[in-house]
Amino acid sequence: MRSWRSARGGRWAVDRLDVGRPGFRAVRVRVSARDIENGRPGSCFSCPLARAINRHLKPGIVSGVARGKVYLHKDPPTVGGFGAEVWLPMRAERFRNQFDAGGDLGEPKPFAFWFPLPVAALKRPGVSR
Repeated sequence: MRSWRSARGGRWAVDRLDVGRPGFRAVRVRVSARDIENGRPGSCFSCPLARAINRHLKPGIVSGVARGKVYLHKDPPTVGGFGAEVWLPMRAERFRNQFDAGGDLGEPKPFAFWFPLPVAALKRPGVSR
């Protein structure tokens, strides 16, 4: 994923996906109207984005969304266990900011975005939770 540095030195991801990143595979994450309706503002583990990303992960691995990143770890977290952090695409980050701020989303509009996830965290295709 390409990024640029802000004036304060923070790193921001852009909507271009680097699918050649070793150990990662791009998946299409679909945030459904149900995810939006059942998501909780301000909860990194129960927001619509985390709910949608969790559908792609193996049992026992969960995602949390905060500060422009998705954090992946074992559930419950263990010292020295699996862990990864991936920058959110700008579109998803804008949605998260508006959702957490309690902004009026109107009728929930499902959307999708491509997102790199570690191959080690992905469940096998065809296996549902």
